Amino acid sequence: MPDCLFKDTILGEYKEIRRWFRTNTLSEIAQRDIAEKTLYMAALRGKTKIMGVVLKYKPDLKRRFYEGETPLHAATYSLCHRAVSLLLDNGAQIDAQTDADGGGETPLMTAARRGAYAVVHLLLRRGADVARSNVHGIKAERLARGLGRRNNAALLADVRVAGGTWADYLRVPRTRVLALRILCERGRATPPTGHDGTALHRLIARARDASSWAEAQSLLRAAAPAPPGLLARLFPHRDAAASDERPPRRARGPRELPKEVFWRVLEYWRCDRDDLPPE
Repeated sequence: MPDCLFKDTILGEYKEIRRWFRTNTLSEIAQRDIAEKTLYMAALRGKTKIMGVVLKYKPDLKRRFYEGETPLHAATYSLCHRAVSLLLDNGAQIDAQTDADGGGETPLMTAARRGAYAVVHLLLRRGADVARSNVHGIKAERLARGLGRRNNAALLADVRVAGGTWADYLRVPRTRVLALRILCERGRATPPTGHDGTALHRLIARARDASSWAEAQSLLRAAAPAPPGLLARLFPHRDAAASDERPPRRARGPRELPKEVFWRVLEYWRCDRDDLPPE
């Protein structure tokens, strides 16, 4: 790697690097070799503009450098969310491990111990394996916990307990709601009853009169706990239907939410696990 490119990479001079690659007279093989070295250095420094320049020259993202590190390891070490995302978008191996001298670390392990929560979140979303171990048999979760990275350790533990994949982790809240509905339908869980809906209607009216959607959301979120009877409206108890006695005409119970509507709600419902952390 020429000294001028090394210096420009450290300083983030992407225009100079772009000019060098456009004007050089090297062979295609030599040009790709220099592009790979420049990419590694740029990833290590989190210089995403330079990475974008050299990625046009089709560098091998599987190439190993110091202690078997790939450019993705370098980007993870830099704690640069954008650099990691850029390499993954271009086909970098997400679970590549360093050699024995590097401890056999995956990018997820590097991010977990470095404390980059947003990068850990990104790697998990893209399919990083939480069950991988380094040469010492230690996984990313244990590395994070041992170094006091509590947020990373908690997220990795949640994904592991959910089933080990990001899809399993996202499915947990919806599975709980589904289980609650089934329990209520079978009479094994009794939701709140005996509420006339006044508090719920008042809350909905306040949200409807809000000046903006953000204000309406704030009003609804601030209403904790939920008004009595709200759960009953979604998952009505069927004691009255199972009884031989007809309820009084005025004492109407909540209407049942049709299963087709319920599944549609689950399909489009978003929870806090779907939200992305700030980059």
